[in-house]
Amino acid sequence: PHIACANHPDSEGFFQCRYCGGDFCGRCVHKEEGFYRCNRSPCVKVFRAHQKIPRKSVPTAAVGIHSSPHFESLVAKNYPSFPKKESDSPVTVARFASVAEANLAKSKLAGYGIGSFVADEAVGSLYSKGNTFLEGIRLQVRTSDAEKVLKILDSLGPAHPKRQRKTGEPAGACRYCGKILNLKEAGREPGPLHCRKAGCRKAYRAEMKRLTRACPFCGTKVPYPQVFCGKCGAKIPEIQLELKQGTARVLVAPVEKWDFGSAFLLWLALVSVENIPGLIFSGSHFLRGLLPDTNWLEWIFLLSLAPCLLLAVDWTRRFQFLSWLGALRHLGYKAPNPRQLLAAILILVPILAGDFLGFQAYQQEGVLIQLKTRWVLQLWHILLGAGLFEETIYRGFLFRFLRRGRSFFSAAALTSLLWAITHLYHAMPIGGPWHDDAPKTLVLLFQVFVDGMVGAFVFERGGYNIWGWMLAHIGIDISSLLNVSGGDFYVSSLPENWFDLGRWISVGLTVPIVLWVLPRPVKDGVSEEKGGKKPIPFLGNALVLRWKSILLPFVLASGFILSLFLISAQRLSERADENDWKKLMDSHSRYAGGYRKWAHDLWELDKDGAAVEKCRQALAVDPKNGKTWLLWGRILWDQKNYGDAVEKFRKAAEYSPKNAAVYLWWGYALEHEGKKEEAIQKYRMVLALHPDETAFMEYAGQKIDELKNAKLEHG
Repeated sequence: PHIACANHPDSEGFFQCRYCGGDFCGRCVHKEEGFYRCNRSPCVKVFRAHQKIPRKSVPTAAVGIHSSPHFESLVAKNYPSFPKKESDSPVTVARFASVAEANLAKSKLAGYGIGSFVADEAVGSLYSKGNTFLEGIRLQVRTSDAEKVLKILDSLGPAHPKRQRKTGEPAGACRYCGKILNLKEAGREPGPLHCRKAGCRKAYRAEMKRLTRACPFCGTKVPYPQVFCGKCGAKIPEIQLELKQGTARVLVAPVEKWDFGSAFLLWLALVSVENIPGLIFSGSHFLRGLLPDTNWLEWIFLLSLAPCLLLAVDWTRRFQFLSWLGALRHLGYKAPNPRQLLAAILILVPILAGDFLGFQAYQQEGVLIQLKTRWVLQLWHILLGAGLFEETIYRGFLFRFLRRGRSFFSAAALTSLLWAITHLYHAMPIGGPWHDDAPKTLVLLFQVFVDGMVGAFVFERGGYNIWGWMLAHIGIDISSLLNVSGGDFYVSSLPENWFDLGRWISVGLTVPIVLWVLPRPVKDGVSEEKGGKKPIPFLGNALVLRWKSILLPFVLASGFILSLFLISAQRLSERADENDWKKLMDSHSRYAGGYRKWAHDLWELDKDGAAVEKCRQALAVDPKNGKTWLLWGRILWDQKNYGDAVEKFRKAAEYSPKNAAVYLWWGYALEHEGKKEEAIQKYRMVLALHPDETAFMEYAGQKIDELKNAKLEHG
């Protein structure tokens, strides 16, 4: 005989509760060890008393969901009349045509503080057969909330699915994080509505993987929604799901994501504290027509790092309810991880090897490799600025907090982008009018972005330990202490950044190296205490909102100073550089070498006409200055005026007959004019001089062999 369910008169009650004896359908009972029990409050209390299980709060499907202003797409119909029940027992208040409509209603109720459950009418969960669900979708709430829910649902309008796709109106809430989604944002896979975030997709796949069906022909467990058996190939005739009630709950622990706008504001504040004092120091000198003292400028930048580091540690302490020591540990200052240090050393090997081979190749082409004059101060800048400051701010602080609720790639890309942007100061005339041009700056930004991705990977896989990539970062920057600008002769057929080849080789090897050496990391947002799975509290968004009234004016004022500097710095710095040279030459008017150095300075600033004029002034003082004739020839050679350049090199050889660099340039210019026999003679002059620069002899011999071989090949 047909026995109606006590909660659902339209369903059959196949299961009898052990405590009250009522008949219920499969949606209203829980199967325990050998018996069934219903979900009514008295029966649950008796069961807990017998089992000595502590009381737990009823799970809700809507955790952290906020109401949305658009609800025209909702269709609520067929409101049932329901019998009197216990206030906490579930009751169906509405049935919907689609999961999107039901989820939207659920999110609307969550905005009123009402918890609800969404399930398929037939099987008691949200799993479809293909793209269509088995039965209508029902919405359940507690009996005590039923009347209020019906009034709320009555106020919702009709559905407009076509307009919803065009306008992006909300389609429902993600099952796992509660985010309101439109149709474009929602995942296209069958089953529960979910967003595309990594955590929610992982939870979705894990839940779908647990749903298996037995093949009726061979008994093999087939995962849902697979249609064919993997063992015998038979098609599964129908879907039968065995699910516990209450599956519509949050499966991923809610981790508050740090809003990127808040992170960006704090980053701007840190960058302002780091750079604005140095820019003001340089700008004040430029306005007075003076060049700033580079040593003082370096120390100002180094001293400005201290408040930045203090702010980062203090913000970490406040965001996470930590002590000062705990904040340092959270930023990555833990006991060094030997395996992470080993990975960093393995990453450095190809970088340093590439630097060595690149420097050797430059030296063979006549470049003088030596330490820069201010290498000690720059070493401190690398240790404190690149090593301590940048790793603390960009790996320990920004990446660590942006990682909350985000995928690794998303957090690492955002952090690396911010890190790359800060290197735009290479294109600013901070110490004078000299700076990198646009192509060099773009290459540098790309290198820094890639290094940031690699650094975040090593940082996370090393257990959020800062020491590994800090070692690699310092090792990479150490090569900048060497001067590769060359001496009187530098003509290279190699790319200017040839020695960066080792870096790119190392980047390619980083992934297998780190995967091989380091274990998988712990999940971020989880406490590091042994066995702890409690989400770490986070106050970043609230505190940044509170500090916004102070930070925003400071950032805007810093942006105004930066804009003024960028607009006027190049012109003012060139004027200051000219004043500096004028001051020197006014007191040493007969110093021909001063005019030559001034000409070289102007040549580096791409002012060839002014550089040639200074060469003429130097020759007016000393017509026999061979280095000035050599520089004039190099300027003409850069302009591809090889004929005039040959004349200048001839003059340079006349007054500096023992300068091997003159004959190298002379031969190189003749070679470009097609006078290979004469070029060979000039290169042989280099071999006859036996210069102290042994690389000159190697290069001259190499060019002689190349020209002879080319002559033989052409008959």
